[in-house]
Amino acid sequence: MDALDAALADSADFARLITLADLRPRRTGAAMAALAAKMGLSPTDANTLALMASKRRLFVLPQLLRDLRARIADDKGEVTAEVTSATALTRRAGRQAGRNAEGAGRQGP
Repeated sequence: MDALDAALADSADFARLITLADLRPRRTGAAMAALAAKMGLSPTDANTLALMASKRRLFVLPQLLRDLRARIADDKGEVTAEVTSATALTRRAGRQAGRNAEGAGRQGP
């Protein structure tokens, strides 16, 4: 998943490829297979990309990755918090806020 996230973030060509509706599924599948091999993706990830290409569903890849990450985090019991500060936090204050958030997540009812 990390490799696919990085490819989407770093490669405009890859991001464009998954949104092109006019490419034939066979051609897109071949391109995805080549990219998967070059990226060193697992066989499961490579097969998933090939299936998505054959069904013209590559455009949902970013959402799929976000959903998978959220499900994994939920399974691990991780919680995401967004912190907003009126002023920029010092490094020390930022670390303390992180520790406070971690401690709050461990507290029971």
